[in-house]
Amino acid sequence: MASSKKKTWFVLASILLHTGLGVGIFASGVWNIERLDGTRMSSSFAVILPPMPAPAGGDIKLAEVKLDRKKKPPPPVIVQLETKQDASTKPSEVPTTVIGEGSGSGSGSGSSTDIGECLVDCGPGTGSGSTSPVVTPPPKADEDTFVPPNVLTMMRLSGSTQIHPSDVTKISMQRDGRTRTVGVAKVCVSESGAVTHVSMLSSTKYPAYDAQLTAGIKTWTYKPYAAKGRNVKVCGTVTFVYGMK
Repeated sequence: MASSKKKTWFVLASILLHTGLGVGIFASGVWNIERLDGTRMSSSFAVILPPMPAPAGGDIKLAEVKLDRKKKPPPPVIVQLETKQDASTKPSEVPTTVIGEGSGSGSGSGSSTDIGECLVDCGPGTGSGSTSPVVTPPPKADEDTFVPPNVLTMMRLSGSTQIHPSDVTKISMQRDGRTRTVGVAKVCVSESGAVTHVSMLSSTKYPAYDAQLTAGIKTWTYKPYAAKGRNVKVCGTVTFVYGMK
């Protein structure tokens, strides 16, 4: 009886020991699984969707994009003033008298009250049949030769071009609300290069300043202008522009 009881307790202790060992192994395995789940890294993925099928009735037509090209600005137009040279007057044609060759003699007399017709260049009649000779006027001198403004500028040898208006003129310009005035002068130069004529073709709108410009130009000297192998008198224009800031 005593040995059977010992065996029974031994079996029970063995069962309890194995049961506790199994429970411990199970709990340890569950704890390891939770640790692995806690350290698991999250991952993401991308999916490329296939292109949408074309609608029935044909391919999709894309709108045409038109590029708006800027038009190039037109090239600047440079306007140049050209001074035309006056044509020289043609000399008047003087009729000539042709005397033919021949011989003859005769005599006669008579009287008449009619006034005869003059067949040559005759002057006014005296009523008695005689005429006074006509004096032919001398031919006119050649007119002035005009040169471009840049040529006249290159011919100038001396003289100041910085001719400023007086304080009175400046005050008048301020009263008129003007900050800029322009004047154009005609200048004639002799065969020796001296200034012989100055006149204002376009006034500066201020007579006192016009007089200053005229007086200043008369002090200039020029290089003689040669044409056809000799020095000739020439004329040209000079433009003055004065501005106040």
